[in-house]
Amino acid sequence: MLTIPSWPVEPRTIVIDPASLLGALLSPVTTLFAPTTTVTATVTAIPTVVSPTITSTVTAVPTAVSPTAALTATAVPTGVLPTATPPLPTPAPPPWEPGGNWLADTSWSMAYHVPLLAVFVALGVAALVLYFYFSRRRYAGHALNARLTEFLAGILGAASVAGLLLVLCALVPIPFLSMPIWPLILVVALLGFAGFAVWYYLRRYPARRAAYEREAVKQRYMPAERPRTRRTAPSKPPRPSPANQRRRKKRKKR
Repeated sequence: MLTIPSWPVEPRTIVIDPASLLGALLSPVTTLFAPTTTVTATVTAIPTVVSPTITSTVTAVPTAVSPTAALTATAVPTGVLPTATPPLPTPAPPPWEPGGNWLADTSWSMAYHVPLLAVFVALGVAALVLYFYFSRRRYAGHALNARLTEFLAGILGAASVAGLLLVLCALVPIPFLSMPIWPLILVVALLGFAGFAVWYYLRRYPARRAAYEREAVKQRYMPAERPRTRRTAPSKPPRPSPANQRRRKKRKKR
């Protein structure tokens, strides 16, 4: 801090900062050696074309107001007239649901006809196996078993054909034959036949098989009877003619 007395005026106190003083002394030097950058900007002026103004004159033409007349217009439809489509019939519910009817014609139902189709196809395959393998090959030497398996194959084959026809009638559908009661009756009949077959196998078949085997053993060990031949009387020699008798007499005389 430096105090400079002044006689004409009152004494003042001047505060000098050494850092600011040093910066003020070095500022011309830094300005001299500082790099300068020059920015050049080029401005291109685009001329604008001024279109000439055209003066137009609008002439108002008076319009005559014609008297209005009441017209009646009739709309004539053109093109294809819309046709009223009848409402689609609602499908009948399945017979096993509430409101279903077993005696009503029903179309193809996946939940009802597909299991029946599988059952009838299996019956047809079983009939073919019983007839061509068991009846014709395995039981070829056993007449009783061959007859029984052939009969069983005929029953199963007939049931299979009838069931497939009923399923086809439901697929088409054909009235009266597409009622769901007919396949049900056929299945019930097959169950009844299966019960009869079990009863026959347990009660009647053992006795008939034993009788058949006894008869087979008897025919195997008994001698076969020879066919009887009809005995005929010996034939008599033909009588000689009168001429031959005369010749014999002459030979005897000699």
